[in-house]
Amino acid sequence: MKFKQGDEVRIRKNLKAESYAIDDIIINSDMIKFSGKSANIESVGEEEYYYLDIDNQTWHWTDRMLENKEKPVIVNGEAYV
Repeated sequence: MKFKQGDEVRIRKNLKAESYAIDDIIINSDMIKFSGKSANIESVGEEEYYYLDIDNQTWHWTDRMLENKEKPVIVNGEAYV
């Protein structure tokens, strides 16, 4: 896992509703409203997902949905930190 509890992250802007982020974690259309916003990792789930403070720990977020709060490096249109 890329992040740990207490890390400040940014939710990626390029999320697409009803697409799979990893395994069986689906990006829900309600999650899209958080795109581009900063959040803190409240806790880390056992199945490679995070709970964030921005949504009262409602949704499961994965590494591919989040990016470092710092400015990401863009390679071939994909953001890396």
